[in-house]
Amino acid sequence: MKRLLFLLCMLSILLTDWSFAQDIKTVKQALDAVSFVEPPFSARKWTPFPYLGEFPINTVIPDNLYEDLQSTQYIHAYKNEDLYPSLYLKMRIPDSKYVLGAVTFGGATDYLNDQLFLADEKGNITDVLEGCTLNSNIAIKQYRIYEDLSITVSHLVVTKPAHITYHEYFTNEAPVRAYRMDELYQVKEGKFVKVGERPFPEKYYTYDQLYNLDIWAPGM
Repeated sequence: MKRLLFLLCMLSILLTDWSFAQDIKTVKQALDAVSFVEPPFSARKWTPFPYLGEFPINTVIPDNLYEDLQSTQYIHAYKNEDLYPSLYLKMRIPDSKYVLGAVTFGGATDYLNDQLFLADEKGNITDVLEGCTLNSNIAIKQYRIYEDLSITVSHLVVTKPAHITYHEYFTNEAPVRAYRMDELYQVKEGKFVKVGERPFPEKYYTYDQLYNLDIWAPGM
């Protein structure tokens, strides 16, 4: 009898969680279901997400998951439930009706694409910024949010080979030539406003560097 009651309780919990997940149909519902996180935050390779919440798939947020280092070939996350987005970040914007959020596409696969977004109090998305693109731990973009909510998106622009898929790269593991570009943003009136950029010298990057280090890390 005790075992039966235990199983019934566990089933009830699972059904409650499932029902709650099915209730998340809008961006506002998704945002209301999670807690605020205080800045700063860095999208580092080895940093676990603060939490993962449900998020609707059919929004204005792009769902590209890239198959090449130049980010020109991609699949769409909406075509496979395993790739659906999860909400993992919600930050207050002081003296504003907007919030800053972040979702990740790709689930437990090798694909990953994180999109930052701004939304008003009704859950209307007013702007989107691609913050992180990664495949099998090779990052082409990563972002950092500072205490004042300014944002840096670090982009590794691969120039040689002119085009290479992740599959080809993992087969060869040969150095690639690239340069880093840091794009600087501020949040103003529901928009990500680009306020500057900083290019770094072009050079060769090894497979070990690209696999193990963040784009801004010493040794990159």
